[in-house]
Amino acid sequence: MIGDFWLGNDLIYNLTLMGYNELRIDMIRKGKKYYTHYDYFKVDNEAASYKIYMSSFSGNVKDYLKYHHGMKFSTIDRDNDITSTDCAGLCKGGWWYYNCRLVALNGVWGTTDTDTEIYWLELSSDGHIADSVEMKVRQV
Repeated sequence: MIGDFWLGNDLIYNLTLMGYNELRIDMIRKGKKYYTHYDYFKVDNEAASYKIYMSSFSGNVKDYLKYHHGMKFSTIDRDNDITSTDCAGLCKGGWWYYNCRLVALNGVWGTTDTDTEIYWLELSSDGHIADSVEMKVRQV
């Protein structure tokens, strides 16, 4: 696939439903490669608001995704974060927001608006996170 897309939470749930899964996130920013790897990754079903779970981190960036562990997926019409702020509305994209984000990979691609950009705290100091971001799930 080419371009900006999201598989959808039902498909991610189905991918992580059977067996033990790992997650790898690859990011390229200004020609430098960054990655995270979680030995365990799971997304619950819609009835559980697509809660996200991950553990056993390794990578060459700080583990900011861990702050979103156990969070329900928020969208503009379903505010599931822990704050009174509508994080999905503010950030203009669905994600497993906590307060509001340390990571948000469903932001607006190519923007310099720090509220709506694709975001990983450590990499977003100048209003642009990455030239590319990929989330990959694999059953192990």
